[in-house]
Amino acid sequence: MSHAAEKQREPNLPASVVMTWYQVTLSAIGDAVLTTDPEGRVTYMNPVAESLTGWVADEAHGHPLEEVLCIVNEETRLAAEHPVLKVIETGLVRGMANHTLLIAKDGTERPIDDSAAPVRDGNGNLIGVVMVFRDISEQRRSERAVQEALTYAQGIIDTVRDPLLVLDAGLRVRSASRSFYEAFGVTPEETEGRPVYELGNGQWDVPQLRTLLEDVLPKDTSFRDFEVEHAFEGLGRRRMLLNGRKVRRPGAGSELILLSIEDVTPTWRAGVDFADNRERYRVIVEGATGFAIFTFDTEGVITSWNVGAEAMLGYSEAEILGQHFRVIFTPEDVEARQADQEMRTAAAEGRALDERWHLKKGGEPFWAQGLVMPLKDDSGETRGFLKIIRDKTEERRLQDALKRRTEELEEADIHKNEFLAMLAHELRNPLAAIRNAVTLAARSGTKEDLEWSREVTSRQVKNFSHLVDDLLDVSRITQGKIQLRKEVVEAGPVLRHAVEAVRPLVEERKHQLLLSFTSTDLRIEADPTRLEQMLVNLLTNAAKYTPSGGRIQLIAGVEGGEFVCRVRDNGVGIPPELLPRMFDLFAQADRSLARSEGGLGIGLTLVRSLAELHGGTVTATSEGPDKGSEFVLRLPAVVSPAAPGDGLPRGPDKTPRRGLRVLVVDDNEDTARGMARLLRLTGHTVWVAHNGPDALARGREHTPEVVVLDIGLPGMDGYEVADLLRKEDCCKSAVIIAVSGYGQEQARGRSGAAGFDHHLVKPVDFEELLAVMKQAEPRP
Repeated sequence: MSHAAEKQREPNLPASVVMTWYQVTLSAIGDAVLTTDPEGRVTYMNPVAESLTGWVADEAHGHPLEEVLCIVNEETRLAAEHPVLKVIETGLVRGMANHTLLIAKDGTERPIDDSAAPVRDGNGNLIGVVMVFRDISEQRRSERAVQEALTYAQGIIDTVRDPLLVLDAGLRVRSASRSFYEAFGVTPEETEGRPVYELGNGQWDVPQLRTLLEDVLPKDTSFRDFEVEHAFEGLGRRRMLLNGRKVRRPGAGSELILLSIEDVTPTWRAGVDFADNRERYRVIVEGATGFAIFTFDTEGVITSWNVGAEAMLGYSEAEILGQHFRVIFTPEDVEARQADQEMRTAAAEGRALDERWHLKKGGEPFWAQGLVMPLKDDSGETRGFLKIIRDKTEERRLQDALKRRTEELEEADIHKNEFLAMLAHELRNPLAAIRNAVTLAARSGTKEDLEWSREVTSRQVKNFSHLVDDLLDVSRITQGKIQLRKEVVEAGPVLRHAVEAVRPLVEERKHQLLLSFTSTDLRIEADPTRLEQMLVNLLTNAAKYTPSGGRIQLIAGVEGGEFVCRVRDNGVGIPPELLPRMFDLFAQADRSLARSEGGLGIGLTLVRSLAELHGGTVTATSEGPDKGSEFVLRLPAVVSPAAPGDGLPRGPDKTPRRGLRVLVVDDNEDTARGMARLLRLTGHTVWVAHNGPDALARGREHTPEVVVLDIGLPGMDGYEVADLLRKEDCCKSAVIIAVSGYGQEQARGRSGAAGFDHHLVKPVDFEELLAVMKQAEPRP
């Protein structure tokens, strides 16, 4: 019949019916189908396409393909080229590149595979493009699972000397052991990828063997000691025993068949029963490299011990055989009879899996995952057990370290918040007192009120300055930037200076402070400033935590080559639970007597840090609440004979020989004028400038002998002003003193490099300023 006649016989169906058939057909297939017009706009989507893209067909209709089908490269995350657009451009069938991800409307990502083809009318004109694509997520997972299972199986076969084959579900060879290639004289190219029954000259093409292999995966069966007697190429007639079992890496989804081949020709010919050897071989196959594998009988006595066990546990085979396997358990687990429990569980349930601490030879503990399985004979009776151990100490250590670090960070965050709240409180205290004093001075003109306001302001400024200094010292010590200026000093004068420094607080509290020496030679190599700071902090701590009218003792001497200073008080004492944390940062106790006095809990931390920098220690003892406390500072003493004149240098005379010409430069008018008034009271001639250009002008005009220069000037900063002043004839020999809110070593170093002679930290101690000015030579 002609083609024309055939056409006439085709039913002339309405277009709507044809379209219905078309849609029903496309809806029934398992792949996603999407069509576009010649411009790449979506015209149709079947339900699978709707599910994968997240778009409803009616909603997607007319939208550009790139909006509905969002695809990116899986590796680069860049937009992938649409095969539909390529078909429109070239008119040819196109497939999508590898590693393509489809991003659904809700953001879900799926790997897909697809192809696109042109749709033409009867004249060959392009009227659209049809694209078929599918979700290959399961395929990807299967491929990964197969590869993981293959890698796992390869790890097993590499530990066994006898030939092994790894087969997939189609009984094709996926890999083989080196011993297989050597035993049968074949190459991987001749073996891998081929059905097992096609290998060699058909030696494995045995119907019963094929049936056994085909049942391993679907029926989860295994077989042992299947005999094959055959004339092998290059080997002659041999007898082989085949063992087949499923192999699956724990947690993986793919399964393979492990086929072991044992050449029993020698024993076959000699008539020797190798049943015990085959059982031992089965145990080896179930092991894996990197694991400790050993067997023990039903009484728990070890009967075999592999190399992995020797490496992991430290016992050689000779010294461990015959011992009970509880030897590797901790004393607690031995007492709890965990070894017996493992055997009971394995015998009853077929396996016993757990994680616990085990002991190596010598008693070193390690965290292990252990598996115990029963070994049964042909009748099914348990003859012994196999134990496989994996060392997971490092994994456990990392988990514990992560947990500890998390707890430390959480605790640090709590301390930080507590400290910030405490800091806000401590900053408000001196500010409140200063505000009240200033208000009183402004409203009352009496001499008594003015004197009280002056004393309060002076005292609170010192408290404020001490608070800031402590914070800066903590910062420097934490960053390792603090530097000691050690020298051989006589500790006696330093001790007396410290006592004088805390005397106002001691007298305010009506304490009795006693200083005594148990040695005459108290020379030590130390930074005298830091030594005094440690002593002041210890004495201040004693004064604050001792009720009014208390007794404080400062006892110094040399004991065993160490300078030992003891600060004792009969104050509130220290609770036992607080003693271990007394010197930790911000570990201020809730000791009600001194809590009202404030403090950030950093003074004792500074003492410990400074003592350690000097190579010494500081400790605290107390018999408990209300029983006082004792702090003991120990530093290395100087045992060499004293040189004439050794000891703490005499302090400089802080009163200049006559008034000096002084230029004060500070952009804060109150600070500048206040400093100028103080200097004039001590007999100096003072000029004031508030910026760099004014400072240069007044310097040229008045030729100052001392320049007190603020670093933080607007515009031209103090470093630049100091450099320019040094270049002027009027100030080449002047003593230029930097005044800054920064006291770190870095800030002091920069001041020196800029030409400053000294660096003082705000708020400036006036007596310290006078001592520094003493170095200036008065000029006519």
